[in-house]
Amino acid sequence: MDAFSWLVALTLRCTVVLSVALGLGLFLRRSSAVARHRLLTLTAVSLLALPFLAWVLPSLELPLALPGLEPSSPAPVAASSTPAETMAVLGEQGPPEPGLESAQAAAQVAAPRPGGVDYGAALAVGAVAAWLIGVAAALVYLGRALLRERRLLAASRPLDGPWLETLEEARRTLGMARPVRLLTSDAIETPLTCGWPRPAVVLPPIAERWPEDRRRLVVQHELVHVVSGDGLRRLAWRLVGALYWFHPLARIAQRQAGLVGEHACDETVVRLGTRPSVYARHLLEIAGALRGRPALFASALPMVERNQLERRLVMILDSRTSIRNRGVALACLAFLAATDLSVACAALARPQRATGSATVGQPQKTAVPAQAADPARSAEAPWLDGFNGTMLDGDHTSYQQDLGGGRRLRARVDGPVLFDERTGAIRELPRGSLVLIETQGRQKNSQRMLITEEQGAPRYEWWLNGSARPIDDDSRAWLEEALAAVAAFRAIGEIQGHVGSLQGQVGALQGRIGSLQGRIGAIQGEEGSLQGKIGAIQGEQGSLQGQIGSHQGVIGSLQAARGVASDDLRKQIDREIQAHEAAIRKLEAEKDDGELARRLAEAEAELRAFQRSSRGKIADLERQIDAIRSEDEIGELEKEIDSLHADERIDEIERRVAPRLDRLKALIDKLGR
Repeated sequence: MDAFSWLVALTLRCTVVLSVALGLGLFLRRSSAVARHRLLTLTAVSLLALPFLAWVLPSLELPLALPGLEPSSPAPVAASSTPAETMAVLGEQGPPEPGLESAQAAAQVAAPRPGGVDYGAALAVGAVAAWLIGVAAALVYLGRALLRERRLLAASRPLDGPWLETLEEARRTLGMARPVRLLTSDAIETPLTCGWPRPAVVLPPIAERWPEDRRRLVVQHELVHVVSGDGLRRLAWRLVGALYWFHPLARIAQRQAGLVGEHACDETVVRLGTRPSVYARHLLEIAGALRGRPALFASALPMVERNQLERRLVMILDSRTSIRNRGVALACLAFLAATDLSVACAALARPQRATGSATVGQPQKTAVPAQAADPARSAEAPWLDGFNGTMLDGDHTSYQQDLGGGRRLRARVDGPVLFDERTGAIRELPRGSLVLIETQGRQKNSQRMLITEEQGAPRYEWWLNGSARPIDDDSRAWLEEALAAVAAFRAIGEIQGHVGSLQGQVGALQGRIGSLQGRIGAIQGEEGSLQGKIGAIQGEQGSLQGQIGSHQGVIGSLQAARGVASDDLRKQIDREIQAHEAAIRKLEAEKDDGELARRLAEAEAELRAFQRSSRGKIADLERQIDAIRSEDEIGELEKEIDSLHADERIDEIERRVAPRLDRLKALIDKLGR
């Protein structure tokens, strides 16, 4: 059971860390991708450290337990008129009839069944075993990916010539002193970086035919991965995926980390001077050469992956990205680190086991002996630290309230007991019902009163600090004040429950509206993606036109200089003008070959078709939203909540019960001496 409790605690901890990390990432969505990349890297490190931090850091126990998973001991049973009979009552059996037969029956119910199966324990063992099998399978898969990566590097060939010059130029641009291998392999179709801790850039065979500007962009992109240590980051997230394979938030965060890592790399390359439209065009052309599904590696980072390409292009061409204050990003990192340490220190409370032994005695009609055992010590659940409120379990209702100064009040009602709404006095106590009132003082001393039905009249049993005592004036006064306090707390709980129910209905309606609005947003987002695709193609056209204009500007400058140049210099200028004119002809041929126009026409046709189909969907969703709002159910519910005047009623109850609570606390202190 300890292993299962550890696994549940680990799941809760990682859920908190992932929720905070994804929330902070959403908050920083308009910030630099580098800041979000660091945030997600800290998340991966935290998730890998969580299982070990819980052993190193001091533990802070929370008032949360795992009910129903600890094996329970049989409830003790005794003769019908002894306090042990009360144990049977509190053990869910109801007050037994006087006589030997009822006592024997109660003992048989309480006795453990030979050969019984503890389904809670079996479920816990199965869950831990399933988790271990999943982790082992994921680690085996990761090991195979590492081996595949090593084989790729071993079979790759080194590149030379212009590629080495491009590599050295990119290293100087990035200020990089670390050596990097430049290889080529027939086994891949897209450039990638791998080989941690000895990095290498591996290129496909088609790269040997790439123009110089693409070579420069590709090498810069891959070296940024090396400088950032993205191979190790990817490996860390693969380990997170193996450890938390069952957790959907871990999968979401892992995919987000991959996308943000590529965006951070793209962002850095664009900052080095590349125009976003040119960069996007090269990515599209590299993606267009992909034929099959790329192999999966452990730490390798492919430059282009089809499932990320569209979002990356939108991010590259989005000019609205703003860089938040660096202090905001640092504050987010600090908050995430504090969250990691806090959840690592938090621990679930251990469930307590009930103990006791079954005893069958002779039936008696006498009063409770002076030193009888305390029934609540074994049959009742432990006090829940920090809990104030009501718990319902079938026909059983329990109340617990902190009275301040170390004093606490608890009550349990079994069956359809009728109370006076104002004073809390018992009006009807049907057969088989019971009321148990318990208080606890500063020094953990206790007072308990058990009220059951016997021959049509209430029967009272009184315990002080676990010892049975006769009923006296102090106990009667204590009971009167305690019942009044329970009635007040019960009335407050009913008011709050009514308000909470109405607020839940409001939340459900608002959730329906939010869900419909989310579907509209998804449709609009898909339309925006198609518009981004058109923008990327138009950016390519603009880029070609810009290059043509640049060459024409150079030609104009050369022609102006030609008029005052010598004959030899004129010949050289003429050659340069011819070279620029040839470059213009090549660019115009690329511009006029119809490929860009065809792609633009296809993208625009796809957008128009989507807009035609989406208008009806959006209109239908908006009609559903209007229908919900027109019925004004939310407004009616809010009016009903206001009409309850919950705060005023609760304040009035608290003012009315305050003197009685003061008298009850004084009696608790007096009886505890």
